[in-house]
Amino acid sequence: MIKRIREYVKDEPGLKNENISNHKAVEIDEMLSSIGIQKNSKGFVYLKDIINLYLALHNITLNNAYKNIACKYKSNWRTIEKAIRRAIISGYNNQTTVYKELYGRNIPSTLDFIDIFIDKCR
Repeated sequence: MIKRIREYVKDEPGLKNENISNHKAVEIDEMLSSIGIQKNSKGFVYLKDIINLYLALHNITLNNAYKNIACKYKSNWRTIEKAIRRAIISGYNNQTTVYKELYGRNIPSTLDFIDIFIDKCR
């Protein structure tokens, strides 16, 4: 598993992972945009990469995903987490009714957001 994570982290920023098809990448982009997360935010890119990582490696924890994405972008895992959290909050502010429909409460936690989003992707 560590070898697979290292291969993923070596990829250039954006989607270059052979485990995720180009069609799935476009679908993830569209889904994130449709729920109000803006494509120009860093949180969008980080969230997209974490979702791709979760789809490629089914048994990875959220903390390990943060650390792998941070390594990929030469950043701190706390910065990654904060950017994702801000993107989710921004999306909630843009599309409140969609979030309440999907998550059943106000603003979801990062883990809840990712888990439900991945279930919708599969």
